Amino acid sequence: MTRLPRRSARLGSALVAALLLMSLACGRAIADGGVTADARSDGGAHAIAFVAPIAPRVGVIDVSVLLSPSPPPSLQGPLIRAVHLESGIERSAVAMPAHQGNRLLRSTVLEVPRPGRWRIEVAPLCDEARASNADDEPRWPSLSFEIEVAPGLPPWRSQWLWLFAWIPLSALLLWRDRLVATRGESRAARVDSPHRY
Repeated sequence: MTRLPRRSARLGSALVAALLLMSLACGRAIADGGVTADARSDGGAHAIAFVAPIAPRVGVIDVSVLLSPSPPPSLQGPLIRAVHLESGIERSAVAMPAHQGNRLLRSTVLEVPRPGRWRIEVAPLCDEARASNADDEPRWPSLSFEIEVAPGLPPWRSQWLWLFAWIPLSALLLWRDRLVATRGESRAARVDSPHRY
């Protein structure tokens, strides 16, 4: 077995220490992610809808709406409604202000139980808020778009063999390598022995 020179060992230790210090200096990154699904403008009011993840699967999806100019906090909305086109299953939720510090962004999480085509409709203001909306306030446009939801991932229990088989396999290969190395050392010791006949 060859040993690394001290200089290489010090260099490796310094590199690991530098990487650890750099990781501590990095801030936490918060990204909205997702994809723009629909955008409309009506006069001076703009509405943009985002869906995350980019390739939605059965389970939870995030639908965010950017309303500009920002609606007053007293107004409830937007109402987000998702309808499965084949079966008619419906899910709806009211989007709440997002906590990323952006006052224009409202988001909600919808549970999508079936794969297939889903129509998502966004009403920036619920009907009561739309009726009581003052004439001087902007009227944000409604959004409507379709997304394709893929089937969900299989449960991890069905993949346990692929997840954990590498552990005993790695141990077996390391043990075999160690066994071959010790046999080689003992054979070399017998050949180089001064008391050989």
